[in-house]
Amino acid sequence: MGIDLNCGDEYFGCSYTGWKYLRFTLVAEKVLEFIDNSKEVKDSFKKIKKLFIYDLQSFFKEYNDLINKGFDASLGSIFEISKNITIILLYHKDFLESLDMDGVIYLINKSDCSGEYTVKESERILITIKNIRKHLITDEHEHKDVYDRIIKLFEESVVKNIPVGIS
Repeated sequence: MGIDLNCGDEYFGCSYTGWKYLRFTLVAEKVLEFIDNSKEVKDSFKKIKKLFIYDLQSFFKEYNDLINKGFDASLGSIFEISKNITIILLYHKDFLESLDMDGVIYLINKSDCSGEYTVKESERILITIKNIRKHLITDEHEHKDVYDRIIKLFEESVVKNIPVGIS
């Protein structure tokens, strides 16, 4: 059992646990790293950057503590804490958009079992993941292929103007 993403000739599938890992660890934590290292923050967003970093670091501390205690025992807590990241990301949407990192919102704020990523959502996700791949992921990174497969999937959506199906 897991998640399947389909768009045209492209496919990506993994377990639900793998999908949560991809969205939270391979994308959201990398967005945090990108922003923490970013020197391109407009003056109007400098205070927001500090607040965003604090909010996301607090989220990941709580999330990782629950994971370390045992995923099954904390499933309800993990569901609740997963909603918290969406609230944090939506609160900082303008800031994330200013750095082309708002695709993380669309990637995380979606059901795991059905629906679709619209072409517009795919475009924003694609820009975010390409930025992460370009600035933070070396060719030797253990998950480089995962990033590349996700990029191909969302490129297919944007190029062919069709949504990515989730099942």
